[in-house]
Amino acid sequence: MAVRKPQLPPKRFDPAQVTRIGQGGEGYVWRVRDKGLGQDVAVKTLRYDKPLTPAHYDKLNWEYHIASAVRSPHVVRIHDSSPKRSTDHDAFIAMELVGTGTLAHRLALGGSFPLDQVAKLGAALADALAATHESGILHRDVKPANVLFGHDGVLKMADYGNATLEFGGRGSSIAGSPGYMSPEMARAVVARDYGLPATGERVNTRQNDLYGLGVIMYEMISGEPAFPGFDREDRILAQSTGELQPVTDAVRGVPRDLAGIVTALTVNTPGRRPDSAAEVRDVLLELAQSLPTEPVGHVGPFITLQESATPDVLPARPRGRDAPYTGPAPAAPASERPTDVARIAANGLSDLNETHAPAHDVDPSATQPGADVLAPGQAADRHYGATGPSDAAGAPDRPELPGPEPDCPARELDNSMD
Repeated sequence: MAVRKPQLPPKRFDPAQVTRIGQGGEGYVWRVRDKGLGQDVAVKTLRYDKPLTPAHYDKLNWEYHIASAVRSPHVVRIHDSSPKRSTDHDAFIAMELVGTGTLAHRLALGGSFPLDQVAKLGAALADALAATHESGILHRDVKPANVLFGHDGVLKMADYGNATLEFGGRGSSIAGSPGYMSPEMARAVVARDYGLPATGERVNTRQNDLYGLGVIMYEMISGEPAFPGFDREDRILAQSTGELQPVTDAVRGVPRDLAGIVTALTVNTPGRRPDSAAEVRDVLLELAQSLPTEPVGHVGPFITLQESATPDVLPARPRGRDAPYTGPAPAAPASERPTDVARIAANGLSDLNETHAPAHDVDPSATQPGADVLAPGQAADRHYGATGPSDAAGAPDRPELPGPEPDCPARELDNSMD
């Protein structure tokens, strides 16, 4: 069915230069000429072919403010927004247009990356997560389809539609995508879908985001899906056990230090994963200088186009609730202190076998060291750095978050630009 072009403010956007470049469960993405900027931008609108409620508009407004608060050269920059439909235009978010497709496309068509590039690109994504977490925000949907490649080869994290506040947000809500959500999030999905008792695990954490980074790096090394399978339930059940095959078993020739970092990021117990994306970034940048410049995994397509175009859906399905549960009981593992990434890189996989002392429970009212917790109504104070605009004099004011997070279901479809 043909999709009508969005109605956008004609004084700002050229109605003759509007092209749809992507869609997801709740939104379309368009390439549009911005007259004021004199360049093309990406514009996200809601899917007006489906019934829309006030909650959809509130969530779009929330996404705009959340994404605007994160400043990093590796996060898609937000330009403007009109989160409410008016008499002359649809609700929209205008953002930086990042040009050459997603990491999901690159993996699907090209497979494995050179090992030094795995570390460099992993460091770029870790930098994006560091900026996100330092703003007091959790992304909650870290996956290749939400990572964009610029014309200059720079990676950009996109799609904050599932993001929440680290403290004071939807701490127990479910969000993410099969194949990339953490084991604790997958266990929460299994409990929900099969009517099992809640696991009691805290699922919305920095470690949940970093797990997604680890799976992305795993796939860039191997050139194959970390959790293969077309069926959504099969992948989620596999993830709920946390049994990810070691990357050294999947591919020969992976250096021990790189494999150690991937293992630390994807270990089943969330308390043993790193809790600092900035630390992961720094270790990867240093490691990249000594890694081989050739890939060791599968090169070439690793999934069919049909599979790659299939949305990663997470809504609970009635047949799942009615069907008997045959998987393992989703019990919460023992909590342990976060893994030191530098130590893992230096000592290899055997370091994960050490016994760690239990960690203290996190106090939601406390600020983690080095983090500026972003409360409702506050804006983060973070600079772009040398490669982009900063918050110095002359820079536009950062919009503030619009009060409490909207009470609507987390979007569980892929709204990225693929």
